[in-house]
Amino acid sequence: MREKDAEMAKMHDQLDSMAFSDGRLPKKIRLLMAMAIDASHGEQGSVKVYASRAKEAGATEEEILRRSESRPLSAELETRPPL
Repeated sequence: MREKDAEMAKMHDQLDSMAFSDGRLPKKIRLLMAMAIDASHGEQGSVKVYASRAKEAGATEEEILRRSESRPLSAELETRPPL
């Protein structure tokens, strides 16, 4: 992407910096949340990327494993009784 569209890569980096910088929630927690969301959607490629970044931000192996085991959202909806 960087070679093909430098402006898009720059905007992606800016958005990433805003979304995953330390604030009220530490960067580690933000990355773990993103990883859990992607895990719930079955996005294993993204889960691996977020797991690596979360580890660099200080997440433990246990924290990463617990969030990466999120059930797909569709499975949760299928097992929930009707309202």
